[in-house]
This record gives sequence, C-alpha cells and structure tokens, in this order.
Amino acid sequence: MSTLSEEGGEGVDQRPGTLDGQHVTRLGDDHRPAVGKGRGQPKGHLGGGTRVVLPGHGQCGYSTPDIDVMKQVNRQFVTGVTVVTAMDGETPRGLAVNAFSSISLDPPTVMVCVQHTSSTHDCLFRADHLAINILSTDQLDVVGTFASKAADKFRDLDWESGPFGSPLIARSSAQMEVQIRERLRASTHTVFICRVVHAAVTELHPMVYSAGKFFDGGALTSLG
Repeated sequence: MSTLSEEGGEGVDQRPGTLDGQHVTRLGDDHRPAVGKGRGQPKGHLGGGTRVVLPGHGQCGYSTPDIDVMKQVNRQFVTGVTVVTAMDGETPRGLAVNAFSSISLDPPTVMVCVQHTSSTHDCLFRADHLAINILSTDQLDVVGTFASKAADKFRDLDWESGPFGSPLIARSSAQMEVQIRERLRASTHTVFICRVVHAAVTELHPMVYSAGKFFDGGALTSLG
C-alpha cells in the first residue's frame, strides 16, 4: 500500500520506459531475469554467465501470492504517515502517503512511492522538488483531507513554501524538502528517489498507521 487515499485520476499514454515524455527506469516485466547458465547475452542476463529467476515465475515453480494474503501481510507492517506535496505552477498539490523510507544518511537520500492513477502523480513526476511532511498526532484533520478527493486540499490549511518552493505543512512532526534524482517505474507505481536539501523537526509526536488505524507514536510501549 503506497497511499492512504482512494483517489484516482485519468490514465496517461505510457510508452515503455517513458511517461509524459520523460525517461523512466522500468522495474517491471522487461527486467525479469531467468535462471541458468548460457552462452551469449539472453534477455535478463546479469553478466558473468549467470542468470537469476525471481520468485513467482514458472521456472522456479512459484505462484503469485493471493492479493488478499498480501493485504494481510502489509497490514502487519507499521508505518508513519506523510503528506507529499509539490507545486503545480502556482497551485499547491499533495496526497497522503505511507510508502516512504530513508535510504541513506550520507548523502541524505529518501524514497516515496506514488500510484500512477493518483491525481497528484503527474504533478510530482514533472516537479524538480517536492516536500515530505511527516504528520504529527495533531493532524488527523490533515490526513483526512489529503486522503480524500477534495478539489482544493489546501483551503484553510496552514502552510508555507520551503527554500525551493515546495509546500511545508504546519503542525507536522518533521518536514523535508527534497530534490528528485530518479523516477523508477515499478508496476502500478513510480518510485521517487530524492536527495534531501532541507529538513526540520519538532517535538510533536509522530502519527503512526497500522492495520487501517492511526496511533500516537509517542505512546508506544518499549520492549526493552
């Protein structure tokens, strides 16, 4: 699950490896390797004469997990909640996302995943910078707004522009403005690999999301 919203959007004409005229690295069917050794350079070849098969493909005898099982698996993974924002010309746009992760501290690098059908996707894809607002327990109203199909999600919202123009939402537990370095097409989503160019943190407890419910990240029970 990459977004907390149910919003959709009109589809875009997508040629393999491109989106809106920009190059995208595909992480889908065209890059599936296969097992075995062989001569030459067959499709999926990784070098050194060895090829690898990913689970879920016939040569290994695996089948794709049932989607309901995958939903249950994903519900076991606890995440924070973010609102990813960017400017679309003069218009601020954003959506609630829980598929966010830190990749590296030095250099500071993070990633977010956004579904292609999101009405905010194309704005993010065109942007050079975006903001990742890590929501606090004081922002249930914010997550409700950005998980909805509201036409103007920024109406009555307290926000300011970051150093590179991306919307930073007030009352957040932490905020980052990032430069988009890579856009990777992974099936139904785009993975944005980003370099952090601005960061701020507050003392507000982060919001936690688990199995469809929100919790206070500052009230968790320690196991040690």
